[in-house]
Amino acid sequence: EEEEEREAALRGGGLEPPSCVAFLNLECLSTAMERRLAEGWGVPVVDRFSVILRIFQARATTQTAGRQLELARLRYERARLVDPDASHSQQRGATGKLSGPGETQLERSRRVIDARIGALSRQLAAEARARASRRRARRGRDDGAACRVPVVCLVGYTNAGKSALHARLAQAGDAGRARDAPFASLETQRRAGRLSDGSEVVYVDTVGFVESLPHGLVQSFASTLEAARESDVLLLVVDCASARAVRQRDTVVSTLRNELCLPEELLARTIEVHAKSDLLGGGGGGG
Repeated sequence: EEEEEREAALRGGGLEPPSCVAFLNLECLSTAMERRLAEGWGVPVVDRFSVILRIFQARATTQTAGRQLELARLRYERARLVDPDASHSQQRGATGKLSGPGETQLERSRRVIDARIGALSRQLAAEARARASRRRARRGRDDGAACRVPVVCLVGYTNAGKSALHARLAQAGDAGRARDAPFASLETQRRAGRLSDGSEVVYVDTVGFVESLPHGLVQSFASTLEAARESDVLLLVVDCASARAVRQRDTVVSTLRNELCLPEELLARTIEVHAKSDLLGGGGGGG
């Protein structure tokens, strides 16, 4: 099951993997370990972070998502920096603002990466403040209205069927971004809809969860779920046709509570929805 999931992740992520690649289910390999294994096995070696990052990059469609992923990539690369010539420490003579014997290639690489990390962090912080301001303004307008439109947020494991259900609930004329692939989108999507009594509601689709999300991607992942924090009800979508349905559900609940720190009163307003039940009998179709 896990091998099938990894294979689908590579194909669904829009990647063009070589004919043979070694995947190690570890969060992050050191540069030296990756090099030794690749040389010993004669094939490229990837860790969990690099695979998920590449899938996320293939799905990112907004500038904010791109910046979040660039930040995660730079932090990953900084942690893996090594001196290209540790024995001969290539140094440049001190000029300008540099002092002492000079700056090694490793130090220069860290300085350049740190500068870019700082710039990205400031940009993302400003965007987060702007989003929070818009949410407060929207909440203020809703509170002042005669009847506030409730927000229902769909959450679930990646490829569980959230996007298809989202389009169905909103009675959209198309399936929207729903497709049989992991992380079909990294952005939230809002659609207006109506409840059975005819009252208005807003349905919000979110990015799918994944088990053991690398720590370096948690912040990027969490930012896509800001809408969940502002919702009135959560719909937890579970792929009941999956052999790992219970484990996937527990991953989502644990992430919502422990990583995203959603308030318990919101978690108590969670409705569990079982998708893809048509596949339990071996029939075709998806959900």
